This record gives sequence, structure tokens and C-alpha cells, in this order.
Amino acid sequence: MHYSTKCRGLAIVAVAVILAVGALFVAQAEEKVLIVCQAGDVAVLDNQQSTGPSKNTLIDIYDWQWLRFGTDVDANGVLYSTKTILPGIIRDWRTVVHADGTCTHTFYLREDGVFHSGNPITAADFKYAMLRRAALKRDYIHTFLGAMYGYTEDFDLHVRVIDDYTLEVDAKQPMPYFWDIWNQRTYYDSVLVQANATPDDPWALKYVAKNDCGSGPYVLDTWVPGVEVQLSRFEQYWGEAPYFDRIIWKIVPDLASRILLLMSGDVDVAFNIPMKEALSLANEPGVKVIFGPSANQLAIQINANIEPFNNANLRWALTYAFPYDDIIPSIYSGNAQANYGPIPAGFVGAMTERRFNTDLVKAREYLVNAGYGDGIALTLNYETGYPEQEQIGILFKDNLKQIGVDLELRQLPTGQFQTGTGKKTLGMLITAALGWIQTADYYFNLNWNSTSSANYIGYGNPEVDALIMPALSEPDAAKRAEMNDRMQELVLGDAAWIYICQPNFVAAMRSDIAGYIVENTELHHLWLLSRSGG
Repeated sequence: MHYSTKCRGLAIVAVAVILAVGALFVAQAEEKVLIVCQAGDVAVLDNQQSTGPSKNTLIDIYDWQWLRFGTDVDANGVLYSTKTILPGIIRDWRTVVHADGTCTHTFYLREDGVFHSGNPITAADFKYAMLRRAALKRDYIHTFLGAMYGYTEDFDLHVRVIDDYTLEVDAKQPMPYFWDIWNQRTYYDSVLVQANATPDDPWALKYVAKNDCGSGPYVLDTWVPGVEVQLSRFEQYWGEAPYFDRIIWKIVPDLASRILLLMSGDVDVAFNIPMKEALSLANEPGVKVIFGPSANQLAIQINANIEPFNNANLRWALTYAFPYDDIIPSIYSGNAQANYGPIPAGFVGAMTERRFNTDLVKAREYLVNAGYGDGIALTLNYETGYPEQEQIGILFKDNLKQIGVDLELRQLPTGQFQTGTGKKTLGMLITAALGWIQTADYYFNLNWNSTSSANYIGYGNPEVDALIMPALSEPDAAKRAEMNDRMQELVLGDAAWIYICQPNFVAAMRSDIAGYIVENTELHHLWLLSRSGG
């Protein structure tokens, strides 16, 4: 281990954090308390407004899995989620296909669920969740993958509350992913939310962003932005009671402090640990690190709707200037998969070699053709808590300097970064994109559909848009592959992303923490954890 030298300059900060967390741990020794630290702040508690660290916290508060995925174990003893769909708050479900090709899906709810407010969970809450999602234009997954009718297409006619525990949803046609999409969806206490709506805020965005409107295994106790979130077990949760009485999320932006807190045992789980540090931590007594391959695409995304990135020659200059071959060995110590295009490595149709390699001569030519032969200053945005992204930016900056581009690296707090991606106002950003249904057509819908809220750069290509729905609904695998191949060529030709790699999944925790499941979403379902021997 070499942390003592590396962290010496941060020792005072780290020790202070350890003492503070340690005191809290002692004070709560009689309770079963899980203490977690992460780099980024919890920005909002509303799933329709959140990304990143916020989701990891809110999935303890909201029972957001209408249905659930099964679990299996790999050869290394690591638990992971499967594609088997199991009952959740939806106890049963079925689909009826009509003579005209349309269909009706029926959801049957459990009858013993209640929200944290004490209000019963009913079919009306699920209808409201669909309506709210559609109205906030977060409905692209359901509209495209579920072939559902949209917000303006007689919503009340096609989403019907039959009784308190039965909901019917019409769709324009059967879709292979319809039931999959309900495995990661939030529902809200619609009575509480609507009571806090106003004429200026009809969907109560301000209220839901800061308040607990859920029914999940934990209740929000306290939230000090930038410091911590404390949750306590909800005794009326309809599912299996979680092991821990409380979960405390500590916001610890400093990497050295997170590492020391985990090594000392003052926190049970530490997130946002870079690969090199995680590999070292795996050899530490009392610590275990869970690794696994990932479909999470790390890329530099370039917004062609914002000047000067609307200049295609500039985007190509950036594409050819990137140091592709330096990233995996130097930053991830080999623990990542190469990703060469919009279809992730490991998927059918993924490219097997890079089409655009580092070529500074060609990059300089494109820069001159773009009209920036005398140089240009650009900014690369990234979110706090991801030091590897900063390291990638430094390597990129060195290459760009050689062709006449001055690159500023700008780290943004979680909330500011989320606002920028949500409003599509960041010209160039480095981020990762992970699809929750792991097929090529789903990834095109997620990242490249012009109406997708996960399309952070406002990418739009009419031909790509026209191919997405047919690909999602095509039952013939060969025809679907042809459409995915065509979309891949179109997207590559627009030079909207610089494809870096797919870093392996990492989760670091104390060795006595049990029950961690690697989810396909790579979000952390902490309510499932326990302490061995406890």
C-alpha cells in the first residue's frame, strides 16, 4: 500500500472526517446502521429530475421496482441480477392482443402496500406516475419501448383504473420490452404530491425534489445538502424488512478521505473509487471489492447545437486528436473493455476495431478546415466525484495542445452538471451512458433518439429517428441487426461522441457486508445489504 504518501497532504481533512463519522458510529452502536460515503451530493429526491448519486439514495426511499429481476451468482460468488421478471408491488400481470393488433396490459397490485404518509398504495398512484412522467416529457421509454399512447393521445381513455388494485394500459402493439421497463420505475404518493401542487408548479416539482413521497423500505429522516442524508427503516414496507435500522449517506468529495474511511472501518461502503485505488483496496484486510464487466459507455459527448461544435470539421478534429490507446492501460490498469462505436462491446453488432484512431496530423487538418488554424479555446465539462474523467481530460488536453486547441477542464458539482445535461446546455462533456435493457436497439433509443431525455447533447438525425421504432419492434433478429448497423453508421458519421471505453464495474465495502447484488442498472440497492455475523 502507498496511501500514506499519497494522502499525507489531505491527512488533516481525512482524520477530521473519520473522527466525525466514528463518533456517529459509536453513538449508534446499538442500532444496525449502514454508513455509506460517496463523492457527489444528493441533488434531488424526484426520480424524474435526478441522475447519478441522487438515484442511489432515492431508490431506498421509493419502491421504484414495479416488477423485479431475479438474482443469480457467478463463478466468483458475485450476486447479479438476471433478466427473469418476478412480482414486486405488481403481484401479477398479463397481456391480451386484440384482433386489430393493439393490446391491453393489465397490472394487478398487492393490497397491503402503504406510503410513508400512511396513504394506501392504489392503482390511481400508478396511473398518476405514468401521467406525471409523460407530462414532464420523461416518457420516451414507454412511448417507444412500450408502444404506449402519449400524454396528448386520450391518456384517460388508454390508462384505466379498474378498481383500487387493478390498472389497464392500452398499447398500439405488443412490444418485447414492455414488462422489462417496469422493473426500474418510480411511483409516487399521488395524494401527497397533488396536495402540494400549485398553478405555477402543477406537478409539484419543487415539493417532490426535497420531500419524501415514497413507499420504499426506508423513510427520509434528515437531509443536509452537501453533508449527509439519514434514512430509517419503514416498518410498514410491503416487502421483506431490510436488515439495517438506518442508512447514513455521507457526502465526502475527497477521494483520499473516502479510502481512509473505508480502510478504518468508519464507513461500510465507499463509492466513486477509481480503478487503480480499487485494485489496491482489494488487498487490504477487512475490505472487499466487487468487480465485473460493464456495458457502461464512457464517452466525450459533443453538442452540435451549440457553437462552435456545430462545425463538423471541429468535431472531427477532436475525434482524431483523442489519445485512445492510452486510456485503458494507464488509467484503468487494463480493467475496461474497448468501445468503438454506439453499440456497446459485447452486444450483437458492436464494432470489433476502432475506425478513428489518434492521428494528430489529420486532426490539425480538420481544425484548419474548420476555420481555426490560429487556434481555439474549448471547455470539457465533467461531474465531481469522477477523478478518472479528469485524468482522461488531462491526456486529451495534452494532445489538443499539439494541434492548437486550448482545452479547459471544468469540474461541475452534481446538481449543476445534472442541470446542464437535463437542459442540454453543455457544449462538450465527459460522462458514461448505461442502458437498463441491454440490446443495441434500446441503446439507440436511449442515447440517439432526438426526443430522449437521456440524449444530453440534443442529437437529432431524422433517419436514425425513423429507424428506432421499427428496430425495437422487429421480431426478426437479422432484420433488426440490419437496422442497428445502419443506425450505427449514421451516428458514427455525425461525430457526436468520442468513444473511450467501458470501465469495469467497481463497488468497495467492508468484508462483513453481505448481499450486494450487481444490478444491470449499476445503481446500488442498499436496502438488500446485511452484516455477516450480525
